[in-house]
Amino acid sequence: MNELKSDNNIVRNDRSNGGTASNVSTFVKREEKTYVRRYSMTKKKVNKWIDNNYNADAYSLTHPSTRQFKVEEATSDPARRAKAKILMACVGLALVMLMVIPAIKLISAYLVIEEIRVEGETFYSEDELLSAAGLDMGAGLPLLKSGQAEAAVLNNLPYVQSCEISFELPNVIVFDLVDETPAFYSEIEGEKYILTSSMIVLERTDDESVLYGLPFVELPRISKAVVGEELVLEGTSIDYIAEFFRLLNKSDLNGRVGRIYFDKKFDIVASVDGKFRVLWGSPNDMELKFATVSKMIEENGDACLTAGIIDVRVANVSGIILDANIDPEVRE
Repeated sequence: MNELKSDNNIVRNDRSNGGTASNVSTFVKREEKTYVRRYSMTKKKVNKWIDNNYNADAYSLTHPSTRQFKVEEATSDPARRAKAKILMACVGLALVMLMVIPAIKLISAYLVIEEIRVEGETFYSEDELLSAAGLDMGAGLPLLKSGQAEAAVLNNLPYVQSCEISFELPNVIVFDLVDETPAFYSEIEGEKYILTSSMIVLERTDDESVLYGLPFVELPRISKAVVGEELVLEGTSIDYIAEFFRLLNKSDLNGRVGRIYFDKKFDIVASVDGKFRVLWGSPNDMELKFATVSKMIEENGDACLTAGIIDVRVANVSGIILDANIDPEVRE
């Protein structure tokens, strides 16, 4: 007699009775009964089986009642509900954007540029502005790309200080501009450059008519001069030059200064009214020096028949020489 072993049963197989098939059939039936019995347990038996095998009490995470309580607790948590609402709002917004953006693009295809309007004073023509923005007449209005067009104008047109682009439907594009004001020009490596009072390089030019009315400035050694960027001096800051022009712009001497020499930081010289050579000295006390020069010219200008020298290198000990035999446009 042989023994056949399974996980849960020992089946005896008596070959002498020729019962092999019967015994195997019995084995299978036993396993089928076991299978059915295991998966047809009632809820009560399942809970009892969990308690017996895991020693679970009513507060254990494995206990069915505890799991049901956790689910109910999670669904009633205010923080979870708030997070769920935020998530649903984000999903809703994303769906709206997915619908709105294609709609705007579709509408934009039928809105084309047929008219340009420029607000504010600028050096540039309408065609130059449109080209700098990367647009053309007849092109679609860049409703979703106005920021890119504004950045392109600022990068391509150095005289433009600020730019806002808007639209008047169906076919008008509006440029609202503020331009930089040229303050002076200088010669750098044999070429003439126009700069602002804040030392931004506006352009390089050979056109003398563009330079008319701008004072010439003799600068220290230049390290970097790039159109559209701030000028960089070699070994020193440009702050004292920018400060000079800031004070000049709000003084009585605004528009009256000719050639200026900044090539020596502590020995600044400039001509005023094409008649006086002013010795400014260092950048210190410059506001007081402007007021002093203005008052001295007001009191002595008519008495000076040819050219004079005004010395304000020491602000509170100033002097003037009338009818000096000098060229006021020259340093010395």
